[in-house]
Amino acid sequence: MKTKKDKTAVTLVEMLVVLAIISILAGMVITIGTSIEDSTREKGVRDLFAMLEIALQEYREYRGDFPSVADLPDDLEGERGFRSEWLYAALRSEPASRKVLQEMSGTLIDNRFVNPYPAYEGPEIYDPWGTVLDYRYSSSSGQHFPTLESAGPDRNFDTPEDNITNKQ
Repeated sequence: MKTKKDKTAVTLVEMLVVLAIISILAGMVITIGTSIEDSTREKGVRDLFAMLEIALQEYREYRGDFPSVADLPDDLEGERGFRSEWLYAALRSEPASRKVLQEMSGTLIDNRFVNPYPAYEGPEIYDPWGTVLDYRYSSSSGQHFPTLESAGPDRNFDTPEDNITNKQ
């Protein structure tokens, strides 16, 4: 039987158990949220690739071939930012492919890349993680369709484990 002197209180152990449970639940929510966000961005990359493939097909129907990075000056051929700028400029040069580009989200077309070559300055195409896309195609290489590549969630092309290409 309780008397007036008996007080109910939460012990330190009980508080720590509640905090541990809340921490575990918060960690699970953050992990699930990050996973959902990454899968949404991956779907966004796939949608972007699909639109660019349509624009590339339109370009090929008009010009007879895809834009080739071999047409870039030798010192720029290996630069991802320049290849993306060059691809955008090539696709904008043809009416049907330009129409496809106009349907793309404005957040995916931007001029964030600092270009020291004013003759090649223009917007680039970005993935949903904010990294400039890579474009590779050379008709002399025997490649049948251009390769589009996103650096993926880590935003680093040097770690190919999470890179996403239109060939996957």
